[in-house]
Amino acid sequence: MSSIAYVTDRQMIEYHRLNANREINFWKPSLKKITHFKYGDFLFFLAKGTEKGIKKEKGILGYGKLKVTHIFSFDQMWLRYGTKNGYATKEALEEAILKITKNHKLPISLSCFELQEVTFFQAPVYLSEIGVEISNKIESYFYLDKDDMMNTSKILNVANKIGMDIWSNILYENDETFIDDAK
Repeated sequence: MSSIAYVTDRQMIEYHRLNANREINFWKPSLKKITHFKYGDFLFFLAKGTEKGIKKEKGILGYGKLKVTHIFSFDQMWLRYGTKNGYATKEALEEAILKITKNHKLPISLSCFELQEVTFFQAPVYLSEIGVEISNKIESYFYLDKDDMMNTSKILNVANKIGMDIWSNILYENDETFIDDAK
């Protein structure tokens, strides 16, 4: 099992959180394949806009489990997922994609990670809380358990102490998934 932390836009994560989306499309403009990432693996949302401290450390706001991957054109992606892409309109999604592409043009194809069992935390979890130091210059993703196979569990245990956000709490009432994931 793999876990990755992916740098993402806090606005997109907040949209999903406020809409209580348990299944989302986590898209990226690059087609570069993420190796060792398969069904059931964890993708943590390392969000811009949560920075703290001198080193401007980004916080993790939640996670989802990989269900399936696809390669879609922009239009195909919108038709398949609509607002599950993290934006209320097709125009807002296009603007977000254009903002992060180097040439400010829509890519021909986008990588899509359909995530399930999405959970959001009450407050950000910072990797320094579990002894992991990363560069604040990371632009895409990194493997969380590369140096310590327990990092995923450590993050989820800290998150368990912080608690889930109110929407996740309502959705997961009497559901042991989050606790099981931490184990």
